[in-house]
Amino acid sequence: MVDNQQSNKPVQPRNPTELLYAQTQALSELVEIQKSQKEDIEELQRQNERMIGLLVDIQRDTVDTGMTHVKIENINMPFGALVGFLVKVSLASIPAFLILAAIYFLVLFVFSIFGFALGGLI
Repeated sequence: MVDNQQSNKPVQPRNPTELLYAQTQALSELVEIQKSQKEDIEELQRQNERMIGLLVDIQRDTVDTGMTHVKIENINMPFGALVGFLVKVSLASIPAFLILAAIYFLVLFVFSIFGFALGGLI
């Protein structure tokens, strides 16, 4: 039973030189760990600054316009679906054209009435 307790204990250096060597190795390992952690912390700080910048940009855009901006860079549609979409757009433009034409003729009618009224007075 004494052997088990002794085998669980770390091996003690026999002289001061071995002790100094073991401490130097442990210290160099700690320095390497610290360097690695410092690099990780710096990377996290850079990522945090980028995220803060993006959040500030989004917040500024939302406050200025009340909406966020969306930029569509690409539309990937099959040809048949694109043709169907364009047909729907062209059919939807017919009522819009009729409404604009009615407004145009209404404005012309009003100006023609004022033209005849002013022409009769002169």
